Amino acid sequence: MEDRRWGNNGCTEDKPTHPSLHPPPHGYPPNEASPTSWILLDLRAYIADRENATSAWSKTSDGKAIRVTSCTAPPPLVSYICVRCPDDEIFAEPTVEASGGDLVLLCVSLRGSPHHGVDYFVYKATGGKGPSLRLLQDPNPCLSDRYNIALLAHRDVGKRGSRLQDFRLWIFNSQDEMWTSRPFSLENIYCHITCKVIALGKGGLLGFVDPWRGIVVCDVLGRRPARFLPMPLELIRLDKFRDEPLLSRDIAFVRGPP
Repeated sequence: MEDRRWGNNGCTEDKPTHPSLHPPPHGYPPNEASPTSWILLDLRAYIADRENATSAWSKTSDGKAIRVTSCTAPPPLVSYICVRCPDDEIFAEPTVEASGGDLVLLCVSLRGSPHHGVDYFVYKATGGKGPSLRLLQDPNPCLSDRYNIALLAHRDVGKRGSRLQDFRLWIFNSQDEMWTSRPFSLENIYCHITCKVIALGKGGLLGFVDPWRGIVVCDVLGRRPARFLPMPLELIRLDKFRDEPLLSRDIAFVRGPP
């Protein structure tokens, strides 16, 4: 995309374009991906025509072609994703809403989308069947809360319920392409505002993290009841609601000794 205008001296000047149109050079050229067991992934994707062995095609909600490509590089370089939709207009910067393993949930703003101008895609960069890109059908209301989403192999997870102690777990099964939901209640929770979701190992456990108060732990496979893990008493803050807690503290899951 290029935009030129006339300057005061009668010469043409280049008008700066948005940074999302100019991906960095690392992680490319075609069919070359740096071998690495883990990456740092940029949460903002680029709108760019890049293609390599990780590229996957799909169709938008109004039937237009869309391609997603992963450009990986070993840390400390930041890997990134490029999105291209040749027959439709992407009018806002695509974003990574969640990731897990080689799965990424992408939010793409398109002029032709009937879902309030937004389509959601699950992108898989690797695998025995090669890269894949799948449009999520009927994403609302399952994906209305951005920080309440996580990805596991075969499943996505969704949002908090309407009352403080009542929750609803939304699950998307990629095999039958259907959403299901499961309500549950927890006691002794004054307030819970999810700011991030973490996978607790590989057994289907997810932790919905409120850094000020605690973690709601759910088994997406339904084998164990949900439970609440409060923060240590001296760290609990009941007066924090509207701020951004991840600027002050964070929670991560670290595997212990075998």
